[in-house]
Amino acid sequence: MEKSVTSVFTFRNSSGDQEYTVSEEVKAIFTYNYTNKTNAIQYTLKNGTTLNDTLIFSDGETCDLFSVPYMNGGKGCELWVNGKNVDNIPQCCLFAYKFFCNPRGIKNHWAYKKNVCKKS
Repeated sequence: MEKSVTSVFTFRNSSGDQEYTVSEEVKAIFTYNYTNKTNAIQYTLKNGTTLNDTLIFSDGETCDLFSVPYMNGGKGCELWVNGKNVDNIPQCCLFAYKFFCNPRGIKNHWAYKKNVCKKS
């Protein structure tokens, strides 16, 4: 049985002037011929478009690193860190990000800014 959830998140674009909130259906999927465990997240946008983010690395507790092929000319990469560790990202997470994402020639863009983010 396929399971999905509705993800609601708020973000600011690169200018940081306006806050956006989106609601999307999200489900775990198999990519790259994986069959035992799901290894990606699929988002279904309001217009029906699907976007797949494949998991590159996870420490199972504090961070997840995703390939985001629809960004940066197919080279997009995102490091997700839980709220408890956002101000102190574990070294293993930073190492994985630098190892897998920096060779792609991507400029680092830190989306989290403590002074503009609020706790809900």
